[in-house]
Amino acid sequence: MNTAPRTTITFCFMLLGMFFVFVPLLVASVDPDKPPFVHGVRPLGMGDAFTAVADDFNLLFYNPAGLAVLEKGQTYLLHLGAKVDHQSYGDINYIIDMSDADMLEPENITQDTINRIVRSRVSVGAEILRGGYIRKNIGMGAYMPVDVHIEFSPGLLIPNAEVLVRYDIITSYSGAYGLKLSNGTLCFGGSLRTIRRTRFQKEQNVLEFANDFSDTDDMMAYFRENTRTYWGVSTDFGMLWQKSEKTSFAFVANDLMCRMLGDWKRPNLKLGYAHRFDLGTGWMWEGLLLAVDWVNIIGDEERVPLWRKKFSMRSLEDSLPIFAKRLRIGIESTFMKFSRVRLGLHQGYPTFGYGIDAAFFHVNYALYGREFGVFPGDDGRYFHQVEMSIAF
Repeated sequence: MNTAPRTTITFCFMLLGMFFVFVPLLVASVDPDKPPFVHGVRPLGMGDAFTAVADDFNLLFYNPAGLAVLEKGQTYLLHLGAKVDHQSYGDINYIIDMSDADMLEPENITQDTINRIVRSRVSVGAEILRGGYIRKNIGMGAYMPVDVHIEFSPGLLIPNAEVLVRYDIITSYSGAYGLKLSNGTLCFGGSLRTIRRTRFQKEQNVLEFANDFSDTDDMMAYFRENTRTYWGVSTDFGMLWQKSEKTSFAFVANDLMCRMLGDWKRPNLKLGYAHRFDLGTGWMWEGLLLAVDWVNIIGDEERVPLWRKKFSMRSLEDSLPIFAKRLRIGIESTFMKFSRVRLGLHQGYPTFGYGIDAAFFHVNYALYGREFGVFPGDDGRYFHQVEMSIAF
């Protein structure tokens, strides 16, 4: 009897276990923020439900087990992305107009102007690099996302502003292995990411910010004095059961055994389902992809998991909004072979996406809502996100 295949499988599982148990214990992240998760524009357009889809470069963050059933390799050479909070458009223009008219000076500012500025916020981001290579069973990528958040609050006379800038350099290394079963293919995958985060955070009144940023040399010195750099490591584990060419189920644990500021953080556990429908409408509409994800299934730091709550109508009413925030639903349909239309539901907010795949050039757009409060509707904000890439 030939025991070589069984020995190979056992060896792979031993390596996978050592990878996820010992590597996170050797290196601990000290960044006060959560580990970064690079959301793809294609998944965001379909409600960010991508755990069981995992069929393109986004799988390095969503589910590395998808590498085991990847049909063809992909190389990303150039990628540019940007996102902006929908409300930021008007807020940025208003603040610029008031500054140009000298209406932010102490002798000119009015209470109406202060109230308007306090209600303002600015949230923008850019991804200046996303490159890498994926093929069957292995993949690697590099990312450089930048996020800027500005929140305003009342001051003694002049409104205060809190500015947060995050700049990450992320490298990701992933591997996967698939087992052929009688009822489909069972895949296991893992990712190891190194993270270098540069973080600037400062709160003071808007006039002080204006004075600090008035000169380019002073501004750079100001940034250096208030900037800190952190290093960290993050690991993911994913499973994908491809029952058939059309149906798949998935389980993913993001940020396993992650330690920040001396505390062990809970991983983000996800369940996913995906099914591809054949519409049978000819060359114009090729098919329909349905995806459903349930994220953060063990609860977060403040909330008790749903299954630990004592059942009552009151507890059910309290749990449903939390469940809705953790639910992701999306559909995608390919139109005329090169364009894709997407719809979805993300944290209780509808999403829309559109993509064009023309030879090596790819463009994707997504409009999606994100909840910053506890329940859907507390503090929802809509974002526009677009990306352009050269991939083959």
